[in-house]
Amino acid sequence: MKVGNASPGDALTLEYLPVWVVVTISLSGLFSVGFRLGLAPPIISVVLLAVLTVAVAVATRQFRASTAAGTRLTLAHMGLVCLIGGVAVAPPAEFPELMLWTLTAMAAAAACILAVEAWITEKIDAAGPFSRRLGQQANGLLVLSVALLLWRIGKVDAWVVAAGAIHYGLLVLSLRLPALRHESPAPWRPYMRFAVIAALVAALAPIVPPILASLLGALALGLALIGAAADSRPARS
Repeated sequence: MKVGNASPGDALTLEYLPVWVVVTISLSGLFSVGFRLGLAPPIISVVLLAVLTVAVAVATRQFRASTAAGTRLTLAHMGLVCLIGGVAVAPPAEFPELMLWTLTAMAAAAACILAVEAWITEKIDAAGPFSRRLGQQANGLLVLSVALLLWRIGKVDAWVVAAGAIHYGLLVLSLRLPALRHESPAPWRPYMRFAVIAALVAALAPIVPPILASLLGALALGLALIGAAADSRPARS
């Protein structure tokens, strides 16, 4: 099976997959030890990393060790996204303010790294089918994880999870409608994607009251719906 060409020298490749695992284990392990969360979040973080990597490889048919997977920044955003996902899936009974500030800072950092890396990989010609799809799926997991955290801490009701579930709804539909497998080529689409996670991360900050957090969650949901409508336009035409 032909699965793609060798990656440019500046690209991070799948040869670095063991480093991804080490970074993810280190970040999630240190976070869990610092806040006494036990083994569940780190284990879930590694499982999420494995699921993301395998799913993207299967979807893009990019299995070679030389497959372009982004830049060195990928190590950072994958570790952070999977850490936040692990905490969202296995949350503690209580969320101390320091933990919430830490999660907010990490989510903000992950969102910014994802946006910057998407721009850098295109500029240095290090992007490929795998790296583009991995960035989209990492962003989708980050949105869902932050939305779950907002619900878990009781700041926003369960409806906010829909802001993250929309991405996976389209993903399921794309199994029957191949036109849904690609984001809209509209130049504003990357900014819309960043705006969704930015609104959710802002709502997660402890300083933000529940009423404002709900408004920010509603904004994120509205933006996610607009983005989904744009992505599904080819399937409707």
